[in-house]
Amino acid sequence: MEHNKNIKPAPPAEQALYQITEQFIAVGARMGAAPFLKILRFLRRNEQPLNENKQGITPTTLVGPFHLASKDPTVALLLFVPRSLESRLIDDLSGRYGYSHLTVDVGEIDTPTGKPVMTESMPNTRVHRSFQDEYGPRPFLRIPINAWLARFGMTPAEFRACVQNKLGEAYDVVEVLTWGRIDDPVRQVCSDLAAVCLPEGMREEIVKQQRAGLLPHSVTIHRPKAGANGRGGSGTLRLFVSPNGFARFFNAPYGNKVTRPGQVFVSNPKSDHTFRKTVRRIGSILARVLVMAATVVAAVIAVRVVLRRLLAGPPGKLPPGQLTG
Repeated sequence: MEHNKNIKPAPPAEQALYQITEQFIAVGARMGAAPFLKILRFLRRNEQPLNENKQGITPTTLVGPFHLASKDPTVALLLFVPRSLESRLIDDLSGRYGYSHLTVDVGEIDTPTGKPVMTESMPNTRVHRSFQDEYGPRPFLRIPINAWLARFGMTPAEFRACVQNKLGEAYDVVEVLTWGRIDDPVRQVCSDLAAVCLPEGMREEIVKQQRAGLLPHSVTIHRPKAGANGRGGSGTLRLFVSPNGFARFFNAPYGNKVTRPGQVFVSNPKSDHTFRKTVRRIGSILARVLVMAATVVAAVIAVRVVLRRLLAGPPGKLPPGQLTG
């Protein structure tokens, strides 16, 4: 499922930059990978929107029937790490936290096979059920959300019904291009499956954290505008939350820490993650400042060396006015 022989491979230069980027990220040096990702984004500037399913893979058709894993199964968000150049660029554009795709586990089992399934949306397909091992060894993080739903007054059954109601809807390319500014309620992007089905109080909590600067570059907020007479515009919250936005909200580990499929992370809604997120945010800003400062210092040193060599003239030539006896 991960490869398609009919797809033209990326040029060697892009592949080389991608490999360098992955090496930096593998050792936790996300800032070191940033310049190479910017170059890759420039090279791919005419290829929008970035496509997690660029291979045009047709997902395995599941016909069911389906049943619940238990009487009241756990529902969870599944966050997938990048698997290709395209998905790494999606991660870079949406907060650089290490995730590029999201699916939802509502606790369903495929009856004929006994395998757990997930609901997902991606380009070139409609919202559909897939086996949770659809992507083979690709690592993903499982975040159970029953406790979060309960905190904001929603049952797992209500969340499940909302997600199931999206089955068959198309992928919203326009919304991706506009980062959520144009909303077609019957067209879904991968993370929209979760965002539109969350209880309103939880969505407001995401807004609160985004406005506090704790979810940088990974969440956008929109509300309908009021009409000319001041009326209209109900203020209904419209969120675009990327996979990285959800990871930050739940205070999940960075994607490079996820090493296997189905790695579980439990986020406690009773804990206040604000302090940790603030510290992490400050650390990220300080790292950026240090990298910029180091770049400036290196540039100044390089300029001084070049100027000294120019003023000294060619090797063996004495400065003007100096004579030999």
